[in-house]
Amino acid sequence: MAHEYPFKQTSATPGRRLLQAGCSALFLAWALLCTLPARAIGPETPVDFLDVYVPKGFMLLLIEPGQVVDLQVMRIVHQDGKPLQREKVEWKTLRMLDYTAPLARPGDFQYREPNEQRKAESPRLQAVPDSLPSIDTARPLPDLQLADSDAPVVVSDAPPRRVGVLIPLASPAQRRLKDGAYAEKFIARARLTGESAKRKPLTMTRWSHFVMRDQQAHFISQAEYSRMVDPPSDGVDGSGEKIQLNLGRSVKAAVPIERTRKTRAVPLGRLGGVAPERDRSKQDEARNETSER
Repeated sequence: MAHEYPFKQTSATPGRRLLQAGCSALFLAWALLCTLPARAIGPETPVDFLDVYVPKGFMLLLIEPGQVVDLQVMRIVHQDGKPLQREKVEWKTLRMLDYTAPLARPGDFQYREPNEQRKAESPRLQAVPDSLPSIDTARPLPDLQLADSDAPVVVSDAPPRRVGVLIPLASPAQRRLKDGAYAEKFIARARLTGESAKRKPLTMTRWSHFVMRDQQAHFISQAEYSRMVDPPSDGVDGSGEKIQLNLGRSVKAAVPIERTRKTRAVPLGRLGGVAPERDRSKQDEARNETSER
C-alpha cells in the first residue's frame, strides 16, 4: 500500500534571501567585467621623460600624439636651489623617433640593499639596452599632429603609438654659466583628450645634473652631484656614536647655518629632553568637589 507524504513548503529565511541577492550581484558584476576590454595598469602616462639616451647627450620626451591636445615644455637650470635660467623648449622643431621599447626596464623596480646602492652609483648612465630604437632613425616631423580637443577618448587593446622627442642636454645658454655644479629641471605640461580646458594640466618633470668647466657642460649622475654640492661631514648622534651628516642645500636658506647662534640645550626632565605631561584630571576633580562644598 502506497503512503502519501504531504509536501511542506517553507519560505526562505531573511539570511538566505540576503545571501542569494549577494551572489546575484557578484555574478552580474563579473559578467560586466568580462565584457570590458582589458587594460594594463602600470606607471605609464601619455607624456613622460626617459633618461635612456642621457649617455648620448639627450633627454627623451615621450608623447602619445593621439592622447595629447596641447603640450608645453620648459627647462630650468638651478644652482643651490635657486633658478638661474629658464628656457622654453621648441619641441616640434627637434628630431623625433618612433619609440616601441618598453617604458620600464628590468632593473627599474629591483630592490637593492642600502649598502649595495653605493656600488652602483650611476645605474642610469650605463650602456643603453639593444632594445631601444637607434638615434640614427630620428628625423624631423614637422607634420606631426596632436589630437583634437573635441575627439572622443578611445580605449583600445592595441599598443599605443609613442613618439620620442630628442631634447639635447647641452644648450647655448649653458655657456654663460660659471664653473660649478648645476641641476636642470625639464617640465612638460600637457592637456589630454576628453579633459576640460579649465582643468589643471598633466605635469611631468625630470632632473639632469652637470658640471660646467671652461664653458663646457659635463653631465654627471645624481649621486655624484649630491657629493659635490652636499659633501658628508662627521658628526655625533644622541647616543654618542659617530655618524655622517649632510646639511642639505636643495633650498636657499634665508640665514646660512654657519651664522646661526649655537647654544646648549637645557634638559627639562631627569634624563633630559622634554618632560612628560602629568595627569591632573584627578586633582581638578578634587578641587571642583571642594569648591562645591
